Amino acid sequence: MKAGELNVAEFKGDGVVGFSQFTKMGDDLYLQQISVHPGFGKRGIGRQLMAELDTHAEKSRAKQITLSTFRDLAWNAPFYASLGFTELPRSAYAPYMTAIETSQAPFMDISKRVFMRKSVRKSTKRAK
Repeated sequence: MKAGELNVAEFKGDGVVGFSQFTKMGDDLYLQQISVHPGFGKRGIGRQLMAELDTHAEKSRAKQITLSTFRDLAWNAPFYASLGFTELPRSAYAPYMTAIETSQAPFMDISKRVFMRKSVRKSTKRAK
């Protein structure tokens, strides 16, 4: 997988408390990882990181944002669904998704994983 870009979240002088790592995969922006320190949870930091990802996706002209997550953890897939992500059926996987799944299979139960996607919003602001 390609090296990704990184957004970081800092919180009121406490330093970095979260990050998102992502990379362009064809027409998609693929979220590789998002993490917020547990001590800073429930403050909207993850949602802000995802909002920044939306902005980056639009600027990079991505058609959609994709990610893979665990379907059986209460906070993962429901969090992404609340942001407009929908589960992809296996028949809709892009080649890079199949490659990611294949690389994960030796060390994790991929039946517990799901790929999700969301269309990139287009800004209503016109460039001057």
